[in-house]
Amino acid sequence: MTFRSAVSTEVETETETVTAAIEAARAAGSALEALDDPPTARPDEVTVTDVVTEASQDAADELVDVLETAFPDDAIYIQETLVHGESGTERAWVCDPLDGISQFAANGDEYAVSIALFDETAPILGVVYLPARDDLYTGVDGGDARKNGREVTTSDRRRLQTSTCVSGFDLGGRFLRGLEERGAAVVRQESAAVNLCALATGAADVVWEYDSYPWDVAGGLVVAEAAGAVAMDTAGNQFVPDRHPSRDHLPLLATTPALEADVREYASAFVREERDATDD
Repeated sequence: MTFRSAVSTEVETETETVTAAIEAARAAGSALEALDDPPTARPDEVTVTDVVTEASQDAADELVDVLETAFPDDAIYIQETLVHGESGTERAWVCDPLDGISQFAANGDEYAVSIALFDETAPILGVVYLPARDDLYTGVDGGDARKNGREVTTSDRRRLQTSTCVSGFDLGGRFLRGLEERGAAVVRQESAAVNLCALATGAADVVWEYDSYPWDVAGGLVVAEAAGAVAMDTAGNQFVPDRHPSRDHLPLLATTPALEADVREYASAFVREERDATDD
């Protein structure tokens, strides 16, 4: 996203913006951790859904409280819902207080708070926090990506056959099967935000999300791209999440510069095969 580097540099120098985003993520994470007891440890009348709903709402409340206090003129979305400000403002925060619901409900550790700051067109700051691991990822468009304060970059693996792809959902499983047939290792992991951070640190080489939503991917996408990743749709066009989030979902394919050509070639062949199968 270097075409927005001038704006990004300005954000990067606004230390209070990054600091407030981190504070909001940690506050939401603390709310999640306060309710992350296994459902079996709770009274019989309390269901898993009750715990998840309460945790997500408490986390959202904490997150919004920090951001609206720090930036009263900005719009704030919790998923697709505008909870503060107006949609036409210059800046908008698009947030998911709990990405990875199944992991949270199962008392796992691969769930996250995802926060993205948008300018008028695209995300320019991303913060992803995994409270169960106390791992904090930050990314600034035109700047760098960091995990727990240390700079991270994508892997330099150059062969699809030795790569690792992480994915939350693949309708029918065909896209992932094709990668496996080419020798790639495929790891199923629910949270798109967590997956994109894995790409940023080199723990994964490809991320495939069949039906991504802006609040799931925007924060992690800034982190991954700041680390050097390339994001596209299945047609090979640059992937840019919508700053006016809705339930319209889009496919997201992200990878490293070293694998970009191979991944583009694979995606193009996959789309052709799918189209030919439909025509038949």
